[in-house]
Amino acid sequence: MHSSRRITVAALLFLVLSLLPQAAAQAEAPGNEHFQRTWARTDKPVADGQVSRTWMWGPEGFTGEIQEPYAESSGGLRTVQYFDKSRMEITTPGADPNSIWYVTNGLLVVELISGQMQVGHFVFDPRSPAEVNVAG
Repeated sequence: MHSSRRITVAALLFLVLSLLPQAAAQAEAPGNEHFQRTWARTDKPVADGQVSRTWMWGPEGFTGEIQEPYAESSGGLRTVQYFDKSRMEITTPGADPNSIWYVTNGLLVVELISGQMQVGHFVFDPRSPAEVNVAG
């Protein structure tokens, strides 16, 4: 009986572990129309092979659209999405959504190196610096 139980547990463990790489590798499309428009203007030409330069954001998002604390944003939250090279942000949702500056890129590399996450124009949340090499 113990042998069949071990086999069942091992089979379930194998099944769960075999699904992990697939879940971790799922790409996210830009999270809203503003992020999509910004990505299309800057990185779609790279993805389509129309230009020979590096990505500004990356080929796809690591996250969907999420809300993060930011003191000066309405409701104290700003909309962000994380990509391979940077973070897209909408810090001032009341601004002109047609402006090319409506979506900005965050200071992600600076935050990773310094351990200081910007949560307001002049407000920083102390964190631990990244313990891996950072390239940006």
